[in-house]
Amino acid sequence: MYNEAELKQRIARQFSKAAEDYDHVAGIQRDIASHAMSLFSPAKKWVMDLGCGTGRISAQLAQQATRVIGVDIAAGMVNVARQRYPFNNLHFEVADAENLPLADSTIDGVFSSMALQWCQPLEKVMQELYRVMKPGARGVLAIMAKGSLAELNQSWLQLAEPAHVNSFEDSHSMCTAAIAAGFDAGVTEKCFTSWHTDIFAVLHSIKDVGAGVLVNHPKQRLSRKQLQRLQACYSEHFAQDKGLPLSYQVTFLEIQKQTE
Repeated sequence: MYNEAELKQRIARQFSKAAEDYDHVAGIQRDIASHAMSLFSPAKKWVMDLGCGTGRISAQLAQQATRVIGVDIAAGMVNVARQRYPFNNLHFEVADAENLPLADSTIDGVFSSMALQWCQPLEKVMQELYRVMKPGARGVLAIMAKGSLAELNQSWLQLAEPAHVNSFEDSHSMCTAAIAAGFDAGVTEKCFTSWHTDIFAVLHSIKDVGAGVLVNHPKQRLSRKQLQRLQACYSEHFAQDKGLPLSYQVTFLEIQKQTE
């Protein structure tokens, strides 16, 4: 099992490796971000995109907000974002969500999609967001929740194998962390499904976006026999006309810092 610093370095390294091709393979992530954007009304002032990745959403926010900062732990992602979106009102920084390079009470709005599931538990992030957000500032945070990747997890359990899948917090825990930090908070949930031709495509849909890091134990190379058994089990229990499904249970956490 990694210590906290090692885990963050590994996450940053894997997402950096995926940066150049990320937008071509991150279809389900794009759908989730689009739904999160439909819930977010950017303040006409200073907005942060937390876990900005390649900067695609940051660039959209920059069309509405006066100033946008995109923050990501992966230097490779930030480098790509800087190259693709050299807007005057858009700035990118490499930083940890639990230690933001911002002064107290400076941000008017926060957007984040498919990033904060890597920060478990959420208490530190929520406290840091509360610190940097102005009174009255709002945020929309799309976070993978308990029940995500259920088909993959259940297939490993059927095979009596260790689950080569990360676990995720439930919506209640996320909302509780936000309220404990001082926010008014509410949650909605939505399930998204990606479809794949075989088990190799399922696994690559996770790995190719940089999300293949296993939090609780070092990743082990799967043998051909394990993959064959996993393919058979997954297909038996979950195959449909559209192929093999992989579900993403997403919590949309809406937060607001109370006015003083």
